[in-house]
Amino acid sequence: MLTAMNYANIIAIVAKILARSRSRLVVSEHCPPSLWMFGSVRGKIMRYLIKLFYPFADRVVCISNGMASEMNELLNVPRSKLTAIYNPIDIDSLQKQMKSPADHPWLLEHSHPVVLAVGRLSWEKDYPTLLKAFSKLRATRSARLIILGQGEEEKRLNDCAEELGIAGDVSFAGFQENPFSFMASCDLYVMSSAYEGFGNALVEAMACGARVVSTNCPNGPNEILGSGLWGRLAPVGDDDALANAMAATMDDQSPPDVWKRAEEFRSEVAVAAYERVLVQ
Repeated sequence: MLTAMNYANIIAIVAKILARSRSRLVVSEHCPPSLWMFGSVRGKIMRYLIKLFYPFADRVVCISNGMASEMNELLNVPRSKLTAIYNPIDIDSLQKQMKSPADHPWLLEHSHPVVLAVGRLSWEKDYPTLLKAFSKLRATRSARLIILGQGEEEKRLNDCAEELGIAGDVSFAGFQENPFSFMASCDLYVMSSAYEGFGNALVEAMACGARVVSTNCPNGPNEILGSGLWGRLAPVGDDDALANAMAATMDDQSPPDVWKRAEEFRSEVAVAAYERVLVQ
């Protein structure tokens, strides 16, 4: 049995104990505990329940090694129970979709280099840092920024772009059914997040052949980019460092072969890993 989300995981573990079942039970975690376990009653309760019940699971799967470390250090889940399996990416489907023309005039005309970001317009994506970094990049060269996604921060981010004087070169293009055509057409993909459980969109951009830059946030980007081997990393919230990383990546005459790295996140790899932990 494989379960996901902490409350469902706990219910499954209790059910196994009550039923005295010998079925193998693997529970999975997709959200870093450091994001939810502090500052709320629900977080305190869940922290207690996880510490109590997770040792009874046969295996606890996390979507990055960083998350597995958090589960051990913050919630005392035994290292022997923890396994990291990266999120699966359907590379073949993605690479078919990326061949469609990107539905945006800046990418169709491509008269200026285009920077792209994709993700919900929410605080954990830290788009204000990206906007400040882009403002500094824009001061030294011609460029445009497209942000795909919707969310509660949209008005604040539009206001921020206005205040920075870059609104004319920033497009909040909303939700797009096919973001992969944007990724394949952009000159640079940037992830500015303060937190990530893994960072699917970063891998997807790499599978589309985009040059990539990311903040070195918990927990996935550093692992995905091999500590900077496959793309530059900047400290979280540091717009100067992010602007410098963006400029250096756009100017790089010998960028890394990001397609090669993206192949390691194929769905088949994750499926095989789940099979191993389920049948041990």
